[in-house]
Amino acid sequence: TLSYNESLHHANWVGWTLNKSHIGKIERQNDFSVDKTLPKGFILITPKDYSRSGYDRGHLCNSQAWTDSLEDNQETFLMTNMIPQSPKCNRGTWKELEDYCQKLALSEKILTIYAGSYQNKGYISSKNIDVPKFCWKVIFIKDVKEPICVIMPNSEDIKTGWINYKVDLDYIENITKYKF
Repeated sequence: TLSYNESLHHANWVGWTLNKSHIGKIERQNDFSVDKTLPKGFILITPKDYSRSGYDRGHLCNSQAWTDSLEDNQETFLMTNMIPQSPKCNRGTWKELEDYCQKLALSEKILTIYAGSYQNKGYISSKNIDVPKFCWKVIFIKDVKEPICVIMPNSEDIKTGWINYKVDLDYIENITKYKF
């Protein structure tokens, strides 16, 4: 599920449930594609809109957690699930947290995850795709009282170790204005 923001040209947030059954043997598809389900009149973001921007097409809902079917994995490559992410954030600290969530799911945990971005630091493409200053994630684990909450800089200066960016749920709710 996602909340798409036409003026940012990416999702406000994406939410999903992750458990062991979602993780299978399907290979990563890498078939980034336009989401044609957006309402008529919306500007459609294409994979090429990120070309030579210095930013990755960063998944909010990661593809490695959706390898149970070809269709599920392909859906994670829709451009409505992407934000401009710095390579070091996307392939480093953000991925460390994705890997941790997958490890929890493989150990029979059930997770409900929300991911999004916060604050503008510029734009890419002639379509003015918002580049977020921060990426956040809220992870509820069934039968665990406190969620895991992080907000990390979308920058090449990011430190490794997602745990360095843990915050309280109240903090994320205050800055995003969302109630989880």
